[in-house]
Amino acid sequence: MASWHEIKDEIRNAPDNYEAVRFKYLNKFRCLRGNRNVIAYYSGAWHNSGYGIKNSLIEDNDQAAFMTLSMGKRSAEDSPEGIARDGVEHKKGLDLILHTPGGDITAAEPIMNFLNKLYGDVEVFVPHLAMSAGTLMALGAKVIHMGTYSSLGPIDPQINGMPTWAILEEFEQFQDDVTKNENRVRAWQPIVSRYRPGLIAMIRKGNEVSKEIAIKLLTRPNGMLYQMKELKQNPDAIRERAKHIADCLTDYKKLKLHNRHISIDDCQKEVLLNVRDLAVPDDLAMAEDREKLQEKDKIKSALLSYHHACDHTLRDNRIGKFVENHVGRVFYCDSERTPTNKMTAFAIPTSEAVEEFQASLEEEEKADSMSEEFKQLNEST
Repeated sequence: MASWHEIKDEIRNAPDNYEAVRFKYLNKFRCLRGNRNVIAYYSGAWHNSGYGIKNSLIEDNDQAAFMTLSMGKRSAEDSPEGIARDGVEHKKGLDLILHTPGGDITAAEPIMNFLNKLYGDVEVFVPHLAMSAGTLMALGAKVIHMGTYSSLGPIDPQINGMPTWAILEEFEQFQDDVTKNENRVRAWQPIVSRYRPGLIAMIRKGNEVSKEIAIKLLTRPNGMLYQMKELKQNPDAIRERAKHIADCLTDYKKLKLHNRHISIDDCQKEVLLNVRDLAVPDDLAMAEDREKLQEKDKIKSALLSYHHACDHTLRDNRIGKFVENHVGRVFYCDSERTPTNKMTAFAIPTSEAVEEFQASLEEEEKADSMSEEFKQLNEST
């Protein structure tokens, strides 16, 4: 794996700077994953919070980016413009890389419905953080890939950055306090006077909606819970597990904070999600297969190298978020733009450029293989 500083040096020396380095590692990841389609969704919320955090969050307008990045290949004969277009092959499935603090929980559901319907087989990779609505998106995948450095988060909704459960808990405390002592009304007046009509009812409905979306994504046919052997595709067991997961991810009494990080261990052992560890063999057969173990390690290394390249892109530029795919299309949302979230497209590399890149990867693989054989020879002698 290239370190954070090595990626920084590589960006300085790259002819096309940030995009070239990202494209290199994204396609290395793709090749190691059997040439599945790849879309990456990256937020700059942690780097550019002073420049308009709203433009870095998940929202309905993101659908336009996912639709454009999912356009299929088209020959010149099939195109109204008479121009051949490079694109994606939906039947190969999709690897969705997520790095986001969240956003609109109601936007997560239609985005994942669209991707699942189009690609059929969607797996999510979380190199670092997929919080809140990002966690909801991950629940819509067949499997979530995480590492020891990865986290999901609670899915309870917020209002103006305030967790709704905190407002509800405060209101219930007010009711309890006043019931015990009517003279406490005056002390509470400055606080409860800020509650607009219908706020408490809306909060209760919002919490219900969050759970409903989670359960719906988890229980969809051929979804995550249908892949878990212990559930045996039993509808009742699946429904019960989905409710357990939704309850865990909205349990504010246990989680306490909306930005509480939920580690891979907790996701597997407490939340009971279908999560695979990027650093651990998937099964006993893989554990005994040195070649497959090395391949999995290469996947993790390529993913983290790509993540470092994305981190530098967001640190060095005022970008609210960007969404890109392995073909080379990328949509940027400027952190200083208005919430209309207008995005601009980056150049699309030719098929020849992609083939040339894949050939260079094969040469690199051969060199790595020869180096490994030489190392084993030395060890044996």
